[in-house]
Amino acid sequence: MWTDWKVYERGGAIFSALEPHTDWFKRRGAQGREYYNVDRAFFGFKDEHLYWCYGQPEYRDNGLKWNKRWITQGTEGSFFKAARERYAVCRKYLLALLDVPLPKDAKGLLARFDKIHELLLLHTRTLGIAIDAFDDYFSEVCAKQLRGAGYGQVVEDKEDWAILQQAAYRSVVMQYKAEIQSPNLRRLDLREIWKQYFWLTMGWSGTKPLSHADILKEMRKVKEKRVELLQYAVKIANARQAMIRKWKIPAQIIQPYLRVLDACARLHDERKEIQMRTLYAIDEVRTAAAKRYRVPMRDVQMLTVEETRQFIRTGKFPRAIVAKRRRGYCAKFEQGKIVFEKYGQAAWKAIDQELAMPNTARQEVKGVIASRGYAKGRAVVTDDPKEAMRLIRKGDILITSMTTPDFVLAMKKAGGVVTNEGGVTVHAAIMSREFGIPCITGTVHATHLFKTGDHVEVDAQRGMVRKL
Repeated sequence: MWTDWKVYERGGAIFSALEPHTDWFKRRGAQGREYYNVDRAFFGFKDEHLYWCYGQPEYRDNGLKWNKRWITQGTEGSFFKAARERYAVCRKYLLALLDVPLPKDAKGLLARFDKIHELLLLHTRTLGIAIDAFDDYFSEVCAKQLRGAGYGQVVEDKEDWAILQQAAYRSVVMQYKAEIQSPNLRRLDLREIWKQYFWLTMGWSGTKPLSHADILKEMRKVKEKRVELLQYAVKIANARQAMIRKWKIPAQIIQPYLRVLDACARLHDERKEIQMRTLYAIDEVRTAAAKRYRVPMRDVQMLTVEETRQFIRTGKFPRAIVAKRRRGYCAKFEQGKIVFEKYGQAAWKAIDQELAMPNTARQEVKGVIASRGYAKGRAVVTDDPKEAMRLIRKGDILITSMTTPDFVLAMKKAGGVVTNEGGVTVHAAIMSREFGIPCITGTVHATHLFKTGDHVEVDAQRGMVRKL
């Protein structure tokens, strides 16, 4: 059943997006992640739809435990220290790689692929699903401890509580917009800007990176005032401070939470950056191998890590297994060991069984207030960013599992955003606040309760989404 798992979904995605997770479980077992371990996992690929699932209740138990530990240890604790160090190592190599021509021989391509994948696993060991667990349970842990300290009134006031949970962090999208409006831009190298931000539009659907032409076009149409972009974090910090004064919350009680909240908002951007930079770098190698051996790139993206290594080295392509996998794939792990792998219709059946939704007549869901406001409109329900862009009209309500950078163009048109996953620091929350539209995250199954064309109400004052 769906309730047996913590489910993350992505639509319109490529199979290879599963690989950092399935490869890790196959090679290292459930204890491979240093900062967030789970005993059970289920991964699926069905009709260009990806599922990453982690066993309940252990996922929740771990999430509560680790949130408490991160808050207690603070941003100088082992988790945040490791995250900073490994981000720096990965980013330094991947930035330098942009100026290194692709090797022309198979041996050089394989060495490059192995190094990139090694860095991705290094980063996955630190963050992995840990940052998702932060989003899912931080608010609950913070609320419980504030109530215990005698400040539960602020938690009950939905509007003030939403303000207090906003991260005082200027997102990388804001940093990009501010930089391309810099008065010194003429003296800057456009390629340097591209190297810093090309990954912003990428996602698990294989979306193309920013081009130089995209950056020049964006420079002409950016409307936000640069000073407002630069002062965004200060504005949020001041709003939070007003709430702290209003409710007379002592600094020693609230500041440990806020420091971790702000740090994790940054980690979200840094995780996405490393994921997208590695995807770009690996796809460069895959593209070179695909051309070398005259195999379509869309087929190469269906390979596992070990199959990709074999293909780069020898040119042998496992057509039969790829054909089976394209029709459907799933794998289940328990206690670090694989329980089963299935393909085709057997995989579809297993996915439907493992993720069966409980019967419900409900017409509404509750979630986390990630961006305050209120909106009514036509629902557009999709996990595919390309479909979202095709279907959405000005003022529609975007309902999806979770947004990624390739959803941004659709979000700009939306009147509100609703997600199954996440909390106050996820991509959907940050971008909705920047666009000034209501957003409710962490509804669990809004995409299964509503359908495209429904008329829905997003009440991000009370954390409620309702079918009208």
